[in-house]
Amino acid sequence: MNLTDTGNLVLFDVNGSVVWQSFDHPTDCLLPGQKLFEGQKLKSSVSLTDWTSQKGMFSLQVTNKGLFAYVEANPPQDYYSRFVDDGTTVEGKGYFMFLNESLFHSSDLLALENYTYRSQALLGQFQYMKLMPDGHLKVFKWQTNGWVVVADLLTNNYLGVIEPNKIDYKMIDPIRDGESPRPNSRWGIS
Repeated sequence: MNLTDTGNLVLFDVNGSVVWQSFDHPTDCLLPGQKLFEGQKLKSSVSLTDWTSQKGMFSLQVTNKGLFAYVEANPPQDYYSRFVDDGTTVEGKGYFMFLNESLFHSSDLLALENYTYRSQALLGQFQYMKLMPDGHLKVFKWQTNGWVVVADLLTNNYLGVIEPNKIDYKMIDPIRDGESPRPNSRWGIS
């Protein structure tokens, strides 16, 4: 068993092969570097104080068409959608990754192969993203006084798309009132 610098709990068999890892089984949170693949979903908890296995009424899911937030009903009702229409989506291979207070989309699993991800913990920046009991997708960052909300990614006023160099990915970045979209150099991708 190993808890990595990125927060991924990895279990190994007697031969040293990975048999299970927490990053493959998202719940209501994503840690930096964790991917949400097509067919997987985040499911909100019932409340901020109920830590049981009971799930809340909201979910966030990746499909081959994009990222969608739903109210769990019969049938599910979407309340947020971000379509990915870049002509590169390959069914079963698209994902969104949480990086540096943002969601990164790639429909090509090789798109990040040469990207060196440095653990936010090693940089002294602890973060996580959580689908809240009220359906909001919030990014939290550790500061001296505790966990602080630094972005609410499903709020229309805070969402922007950055796509300057067309290499089969899109960056979704929180844009606060009065700010311009940030350049990709913020993430070390050229």
